Amino acid sequence: MNKLGGMFDRAKQMAEEAVGSAEKTELPQEIKDKLDVAESTKKLTEVMVGNVEVLLTPNPAARLDDFVTKKLNEAPPERFTDTEALGGSMVAAGHTFGRDGKYGGALLKVGVTEQRLGLAEKEFQTASTNRYVAPMKRFLNNDMKDIVKEKGILETKRLDLDVAKGKAKKSPSLASQTNLQTAQTAFDKQVEIVQLLCNGLDEHHEHHLGFTRQFVETQYIYHKHCLDLLEDLRNDLVATHGSSESGGVATQPEPVAKTVRSRARVLYDNEPVELSDLTALADEVITVYSVVGMDPDWIMGEKSDGTKGRIPISRLEML
Repeated sequence: MNKLGGMFDRAKQMAEEAVGSAEKTELPQEIKDKLDVAESTKKLTEVMVGNVEVLLTPNPAARLDDFVTKKLNEAPPERFTDTEALGGSMVAAGHTFGRDGKYGGALLKVGVTEQRLGLAEKEFQTASTNRYVAPMKRFLNNDMKDIVKEKGILETKRLDLDVAKGKAKKSPSLASQTNLQTAQTAFDKQVEIVQLLCNGLDEHHEHHLGFTRQFVETQYIYHKHCLDLLEDLRNDLVATHGSSESGGVATQPEPVAKTVRSRARVLYDNEPVELSDLTALADEVITVYSVVGMDPDWIMGEKSDGTKGRIPISRLEML
């Protein structure tokens, strides 16, 4: 009875406010401003996360498939990237035409590199999901959802307060004054709850900045790795078959701008903390080179099998 009566009173209050026949308690301007920031944060974060997901998985059917399997708590389907598929077709063609022939041999080299590019893309997708998409979605599904919920409760408490004000004005009595005080106390308490949650948005934005920087770092490592793979492949093809402008006649390899590389011995075992870190054992000799913008305490390392990643300079002895 009370619940239905309360719903009716709120609906009546909203209708009267719409036509201007009832007074409306205004929220403090500070709360209004904070709720505007919260709404913008919600909408823009949803857009950014959605765009990153499109970047990582351009195929809408694949995104839908991933969404459904996640809802069913099933493992995501294993699928080849377009680059892996391309590499596989080139490797197959290379074997068909003969690995000892110029064309077949070149196809095998290109195909293997394309497959490695495809694997790098998968690593980029996984790292970006873990370092950006997942934490941003946790914010939307938990912290942001709490703000939206408490905002809705605040509007309910505001309507109850205005209903109580209207009744106390029309029929002053001890009961109506008591109801008004109760409604005012509930409203004030809810304002404090919403303000407390909204005050945490600055801290959330700091976290989002960290996630964004990790995403950029992941992009950088991915594209740098791809560039290194293609640079090595290009130099190999030029050295074996000549430049693409020479009609297949072997010529002197074209110079390619390349970072100065050195050799270093690993002093202590290095276990990766992040996906971009290099796994290396003590006494292992690796190739190292600096990268513009990298933390000065770190350097890029490359093992003999082509595996690359970051490693602390303090764990190395330069040779």
